[in-house]
Amino acid sequence: EKKMTAALVSSIKEIAVPIDLKDPQREALFAQGLKLALGGEGVVTLIHAAHNPVSANWLDMPTAREMLHRWGVIEDQATYEDFAKLHVRVCPVTVSGPDTAAALQSELVRRAPDLLIIGNHNRSGVQRLIRGSIAESVVRKTHLPALFLGENAQPMVDPATGATKIQKILVPISNNLNQQPLIDYLQRLLYTLAATPVLVTFVHCGGAADAMPALDLPSRPDWAFHTDRRGGPVVDGILAAATEHKVDLIAMATEGHNSLVDAIVGSKTERVIHRSPVPVLAVP
Repeated sequence: EKKMTAALVSSIKEIAVPIDLKDPQREALFAQGLKLALGGEGVVTLIHAAHNPVSANWLDMPTAREMLHRWGVIEDQATYEDFAKLHVRVCPVTVSGPDTAAALQSELVRRAPDLLIIGNHNRSGVQRLIRGSIAESVVRKTHLPALFLGENAQPMVDPATGATKIQKILVPISNNLNQQPLIDYLQRLLYTLAATPVLVTFVHCGGAADAMPALDLPSRPDWAFHTDRRGGPVVDGILAAATEHKVDLIAMATEGHNSLVDAIVGSKTERVIHRSPVPVLAVP
C-alpha cells in the first residue's frame, strides 16, 4: 500500500525552520523538522537570522545525532555510515543584515522549501500594530506552506521521545476559498509522518443553508471524515471545535490580509494560531 500511495503522494523533502538560538521553543521546532526529514528522507535547514552573525552560537542547539539517539533511531556509537543510511541532512545556516526579516525572507525565497516550521508568540491589538509579527509577515510574503507552533501549543512530535501524535485533524471549511490545495498538502504531511489512522473533522462556521464545498478526498480505509456545522464567530467556533474534538492539528487554507480589520487584528488564520492549543498548518 505504501508503494501505491507513494506513486500518488510525494513526501515533504525540504523543510526550513527559522530559529532563534535563545528561544525556549528551539528544540521543539527542530524536533518537528527532523521528524519530517526522517520520514521524507529529506533535509531540514535551521535558519538563524541575526543582526550580528558572530553572535550565533549553534552549541545552544542539540545535534541531530543527539536527538536521534534520544529517540532510539541510532545507537550511541553510531558511525557516519549508520547516520548516512537514514538519508537525512541537517543544515545550520546564519543570515544577517540590518533588517533580519528581509534577510530571512530572501533566504527562504532562494531555498523555496516544501514547508516552513515556525514558532509564534502571542501578540494582538495595539502591540500587534506597533511590532507586527516577523513570522506571519514572512509567511505572507513568501507564500509557502507553514506549520505554526504557538508558545502554548502541544507539539505533534515529542522532542524527548520522537513520538508523533497526529490522528485527529480539524479543517475549517469556507465557501470563499479553494480548499483543495490544503487537502492535497495535508495528504503529503500525513504521508511523510506515516500517520494512521486519521480522522478529519471539517468544521463549517456558517449558515445552515450554506452548502459544503466539493472536495476530492483521499480514498483510504484508514481515513475517516466528519462534518461539524456551527454558528457564531468563526475563530471562536474553530477553537471550540478543536477543543471538543481533541484534535492534534488544525489545518487551514489562507489568503492573508484582505481587509483593514484583518490588518489590525490579524486574519482568521493568524487569530487561530495565537490562541490554538495545537499546531496550525497554514496553506496558501
